[in-house]
Amino acid sequence: ILSSPIPYNIERMIKDYENEAKISGIQIEIQIYNFTSAHKLVKSIDADLGLYFYQMNIMYATTLSNIFRLAALWKFGGIYHDIKCSLESKNLKMIHNSLQIYDLVFEERPGSFGHGARRIRATNMAAARPKLNYFLHCLSIMRKKLNAAYEKQKLEEKNINFNIKKINVDRHLIYDIGSHSMLDYVAAHTHLPHSGHVTIGFHCNFPHQTHKFCSDDPITGLLPGNESFVIYLWRTHFDTGILHHYNKGSSQHWSHISQPLFTSPIRVLHL
Repeated sequence: ILSSPIPYNIERMIKDYENEAKISGIQIEIQIYNFTSAHKLVKSIDADLGLYFYQMNIMYATTLSNIFRLAALWKFGGIYHDIKCSLESKNLKMIHNSLQIYDLVFEERPGSFGHGARRIRATNMAAARPKLNYFLHCLSIMRKKLNAAYEKQKLEEKNINFNIKKINVDRHLIYDIGSHSMLDYVAAHTHLPHSGHVTIGFHCNFPHQTHKFCSDDPITGLLPGNESFVIYLWRTHFDTGILHHYNKGSSQHWSHISQPLFTSPIRVLHL
């Protein structure tokens, strides 16, 4: 979700993508969304999520991003990844080719090699064909979790001794709203082993690896509705300029924030 004018690093990334796509022979379409247009898109897919999106505390921008990315991937399909990383032409082509075969392309976390376990990268990266039921299910899971947080805050605000500074934010819930909304559904509907909602298998070449679910090849499977997926390393590279300022050295990361999840006081809106 971007504001206007477009920051220099993002403008440069867009131009880089146009060049990489041209090298790969892939046609791409780039749309820039601000808060208002992003809210409109989310609301058109799920009115309740539109309400939560609108009343979200901007300090929890990561949660806004979690909602928007799922809504955009459902409506348009395409490739999503965090802005701090990007794809070169050969990787872009690889994912594009995978989408000719599979409905969903997940990215394996590179750091998994050191532990033997193979894991899906949380919500940082995903590619998909448009209008998949998978994303509607994920948005439904997200809506239920946000509704619980929304109702909890409303009750706290009714307390006669209400103090905005005393509203406790469940940080595990905030993480759960984003990452686990995508990963829970994969874990619940596949035969893949999972621990902490992200383990999808094990590397066979890891020392002393004897687990029956071991493989060093791309991992494939089916979700309900015969929606197919593949998981492998995307081999992205990081934009050092953006990475340097990412969360201002983590000091502004949502896990350090003690404000309520929603703007306070919560209002009844008819959007």
